[in-house]
Amino acid sequence: MILNKKNMRNKKVILILCLLVLVSGSVQAQRLKAVQNEKGRYGFMTEDGTVVIKYKYDEATPFKDGIAKIGKDGKYSLINEDGEIITKRKYTYIGEFYNGVCPVAEGGNTKKGVMLTTGGLIGNKASSNTGEKWGLIDKTGKEILKTDYEAMGDLNKKLIYVLKGKKFGFIDSAGNIIVKPTYNFIGSFNDQGICWVNIGGKYDKKNNMVSKGKFGLINENGREIIPAKYEDVGNFPILRDKKTGALLDEAAFYTKADQSAFPATKQEIQSLLLPKPHAAESQLPSSRVDYFYFINKKSQGLVDVHGNTIIPLTANQAILPPSDNMLRLAKVEKKQIAKAYYDLDAEVMVRIPSSEKGKFGAFSHNLAPVSLDDELYFIDKKGNKVIGGLSKAFLSNEGYRVVQKGSAFGAIDSTGAVVIPIEYTNSLTSVNNGRLGVQKNASWFYVDMKGQIVSDKYDRIGNFHRGYASVCLNKLWGAIDLQNRVVVPLEWQGVAPIVNPQLIWVKKDNLYYLYDGVQKSVRLKQGFANASIFDNEMAYVMSDGKWGIIDPDGKILVPCLFEKEEDMVLAKQYMLAEDKKSLTEVEALRVIARFDPDTNMFKITSVIPDKHWDY
Repeated sequence: MILNKKNMRNKKVILILCLLVLVSGSVQAQRLKAVQNEKGRYGFMTEDGTVVIKYKYDEATPFKDGIAKIGKDGKYSLINEDGEIITKRKYTYIGEFYNGVCPVAEGGNTKKGVMLTTGGLIGNKASSNTGEKWGLIDKTGKEILKTDYEAMGDLNKKLIYVLKGKKFGFIDSAGNIIVKPTYNFIGSFNDQGICWVNIGGKYDKKNNMVSKGKFGLINENGREIIPAKYEDVGNFPILRDKKTGALLDEAAFYTKADQSAFPATKQEIQSLLLPKPHAAESQLPSSRVDYFYFINKKSQGLVDVHGNTIIPLTANQAILPPSDNMLRLAKVEKKQIAKAYYDLDAEVMVRIPSSEKGKFGAFSHNLAPVSLDDELYFIDKKGNKVIGGLSKAFLSNEGYRVVQKGSAFGAIDSTGAVVIPIEYTNSLTSVNNGRLGVQKNASWFYVDMKGQIVSDKYDRIGNFHRGYASVCLNKLWGAIDLQNRVVVPLEWQGVAPIVNPQLIWVKKDNLYYLYDGVQKSVRLKQGFANASIFDNEMAYVMSDGKWGIIDPDGKILVPCLFEKEEDMVLAKQYMLAEDKKSLTEVEALRVIARFDPDTNMFKITSVIPDKHWDY
């Protein structure tokens, strides 16, 4: 090959270009970091000290995913690692990226890139109220939502609220407008993905409540499942009895005199048809069903989660929460109350006889109690009367229900058939583990769901729980299993509910001892004044009037130094936070001192009791 001057010159150019590419690649391969010079200006340099972006900014953040924030004269923009500005320097605030988008603001009251008074809403106004306007940008710096909005919700939601001109709309995480600003007030999306909205309402700033106007519901796709044209909307929250934990519509016995079986009066029905205010930005409560009601002019209707009408708006009719997929409906009609059930599966109405005082309970395991003309009876889901003449019925459990007819007790199944003859003097109130404790004459014993006696006779008995039950004979307690085998011999003052047959608390001489029902022996010789059931290999115990924690082998995990049983929660929280499996006496005293509300209430001149010192 013949080399001439022209070829040589070209080769030199190519070589120089290659070297520049290599050097550039070497620099860019190194991580850049923000640095400040002696004049307080920020720039960026590589790990080997090469300044790549000159010192010319008032503020700068480290690079994250190839992007950094820079600020000058109170305005901010973004740059990439090549030093290219990818947004105009016009924003007073630039937030963090989430799923590729980032909130930005123009105007407002800021200091070093922090919006000083932002952070929420007051009714339908931005709490900052300093004039900033919000929008969104992507990682290329493109403004995907113009900075036209007074407020914007969190980006970690499927739908994000935006506020413009005191009206709320919704956008998605890509900045697409899903619902144009329409609503005067909004709630928050609940765990069902539903949010209440309001048009034309009034805001009570003192109580943070929204009332009047027209309410509706939207889902996380922006679809109105109930249009905003009703006096009130809502769902059926999970309500439980505070003492028993039972659902409130099943929380009491149904008798002809029971006031908990709805309805009791016309006023009670009409009270359910009154619109109620909503706390601003509040969620609808958690519900076990996907049905939602709407109210207008003392009329109520129902839709499902897709917005399909289940019960049309009906005057003077109240809808009660569904149970066993059966709604209860009560309608005021002249002097009587018309009552009916609605089968949500079969989509049919099941009417029952009307009366002014008659009551009807919630369905459970295919049956519902009805009280009419001084008779308590049960109906099935077709409205058929399956058993009547009852004086009392107890809560359904395991598909069976204890009933009383006159002074005799027995049990029925979910078809209303008698499975335990109604002939016993007394009984426990529920079937547990396929057993019901019953009394005949002076003796108590257990029967199965075929009515067969499956245990010995005792003076007193308890409900089966996890296959075990406590029993008493001649004032001494023990425990048996489902096969009528003695797990704990009848020689104790009492036996606690059994969860683990190897960890059973038994009582003697007013002290609790840990008993092993498999080995048939006492596990711990030490007795305690009180004790809790073991949970995660720990039990709370009381000694000398103070509480502590032990393990199944009796090892002290927390010394008995705490005044109240509920303080054990604090001890466990401390152990978890400090990654400890047990506490020394000093550590226990430290927990007591730290969480005692009186510890920091002393004056400088006070004599502080020992228990309030931090050890």
